[in-house]
Amino acid sequence: MSTTNTAATSFALLPPVIPTREHQKLDQHTRVYVYIAGSTALMTIMKSLGATAFYVSASGRRDHLYRIENRRDLRHGSILADPNDRHSCIARELPLGHEHFLHPIKEDHLANVVLPAWCQLNDGVIEVELPAGTDTTSFEKAFALALGARGLNSWLDTPDGQARLQAAGYDPRLRLCTDYKYIGRKARRSLVTEAFLIRPLREMDLIINAIVAIRDGLASNTHVNH
Repeated sequence: MSTTNTAATSFALLPPVIPTREHQKLDQHTRVYVYIAGSTALMTIMKSLGATAFYVSASGRRDHLYRIENRRDLRHGSILADPNDRHSCIARELPLGHEHFLHPIKEDHLANVVLPAWCQLNDGVIEVELPAGTDTTSFEKAFALALGARGLNSWLDTPDGQARLQAAGYDPRLRLCTDYKYIGRKARRSLVTEAFLIRPLREMDLIINAIVAIRDGLASNTHVNH
């Protein structure tokens, strides 16, 4: 596997202070936390493609900083490779793959959005209060599906994505991946699934609309079941 020769600018911020488990709100059954994160590798590839993408996820408990820390350890999303050819010689390792960071949601991002009463901005993430009895895992899965049309790797399959890969000098078969390495076992390569073409300053309405639609759906299901 070759390494890109392009010198990458480090976009890393100071590592966030990660609260201990004891100090987190572990109210898994009543709230989810929607957060935006970035990485130097992701920003480097997107800059060359002339587009913007971030990691956008929902967590059933307030552990998003741990999830970002885990991405650092895994060098998540730092491999450009053909997902159909594990030993492809066209694979590239993006530099600074360990640099992942929270991209705090700010009041400016929500300037043209009205948050429902059960939804609030708290420490750079959107805190969503769910109806009693709601399964937070269902929300997490539904949220990822709701943003699926903006998925980075899905976009790279489109004519626009293919054209931009070629214009930037990349093989059009390349997709953003993560290599999961295990002691004594071969690395497992997986496509990145939580990176989406979303501009937080201009398109927070997409995220909020998804949150509202999913919560309303879950509330309806909970009402019917009771």
